[in-house]
Amino acid sequence: MQNANIWLILLVKGLDMHGVKVASVLTATLKAADGMSSNYVLVADATHLYIIQHGTVVLLLPTPDTITAVC
Repeated sequence: MQNANIWLILLVKGLDMHGVKVASVLTATLKAADGMSSNYVLVADATHLYIIQHGTVVLLLPTPDTITAVC
């Protein structure tokens, strides 16, 4: 668990260096229609929800307001 916490801290610091002010972070395992599971990190700032997989932003969604919590 300690390595996961360090990884999230490095992710948040890396995003901050690119001007993304992280408001919330959530890790999620999602299952596709074919039953295959994939791991993602959901990161929200004031204007966007970033969906990250394997260190790459795979989807960037605009948000109507700041997301302050994800669960």
